[in-house]
Amino acid sequence: MVLALALVVLATACSSASDPSLAVADVAEDYLTVVYDDVTSQLPALAAAVEEACLDRSPTTLDAVRSSWTTTQAVWKTSQAGWFGPTTMDRHDSSIGQEPASPEGIEATLASDASFDAAYVSSSLPTTQRGLAAVEYIVFGEAELDDRRCEYVTAVADALSIESDDLQESWFTSWDGGSAFIDRFTGSAEPAMSSRDALGDQVGAILELLKLLTLQQLGRELGITSPTPVAGAYPEGAAEFGLASLRSQVAGLGKAYGVAPASISGAIATRSSDVDANIQSSIVDAVTLIDAIVADQGGTSMATAVSDDFARLEEVYQILAELRRAFATDVVSLLDITVGFSDSDGDTG
Repeated sequence: MVLALALVVLATACSSASDPSLAVADVAEDYLTVVYDDVTSQLPALAAAVEEACLDRSPTTLDAVRSSWTTTQAVWKTSQAGWFGPTTMDRHDSSIGQEPASPEGIEATLASDASFDAAYVSSSLPTTQRGLAAVEYIVFGEAELDDRRCEYVTAVADALSIESDDLQESWFTSWDGGSAFIDRFTGSAEPAMSSRDALGDQVGAILELLKLLTLQQLGRELGITSPTPVAGAYPEGAAEFGLASLRSQVAGLGKAYGVAPASISGAIATRSSDVDANIQSSIVDAVTLIDAIVADQGGTSMATAVSDDFARLEEVYQILAELRRAFATDVVSLLDITVGFSDSDGDTG
């Protein structure tokens, strides 16, 4: 009787873990809802910190706005494995997080006779002069936070806060005049997505992140996917926050993949425990390596890590390249899903 009951429990657990709709529900509840709640809470908080710093102009408030920026940047990068749906289709990804900023463009804009407010920033400035990178340029730069720079950075931060409201509404209230995207994603509202299509979007976003990191950013920074190393290919500004951003990107990928039985991880594990174990350990190994580099160099500068800890950073790259191949082949095949591939989907590196 005990054996029979155990077999029933095991069969039920395996069936649940392999059900794609449960993996979609797990992604929605434990990753997408959490990270987008964090993003849409932190961006207005950053705007408030910018306003306070410009009113007070003291070292204390400047430190506070810098701290708010680093928190916001980390949260934003954690969400990158979930950049699909309204985030990309409505261009929130570039409006909020376009990197790097254009110092020359920002300085030219500051020297102009334009009057800055959120509407002007959103309608008249290119993405290289607004968003988180533009705030970073002003609040971490060496130039004094004078009236003109305060007028500009306050307008940029206010535009980010408005962008945050739009992003929150699209994901959780109503998108494009219809139901919230998160409800469409889980199949609970019309137009409902199938579980396979929803997983295709989520795995596709993970793949886009891994391709960006390996083929374009970290790969070129290290000279692996380019003839020679390209300084700045992994973008970081005056805050020198590159390693922390990279860690957040990988950690966010891990949160999207999940660990629970009813997650993408669980769905993969019921089909191939080896594939799941390799993905799980690779994510942990990459985060652990990045943490070790940060601890040893005493900072988060990507440029310093490339100079002083090339070998371990190259090891991080290799782990991410293997993850890219695992998601592009094993995960897509095991889940029987279709994702959109770009021309950069080769196995270079």
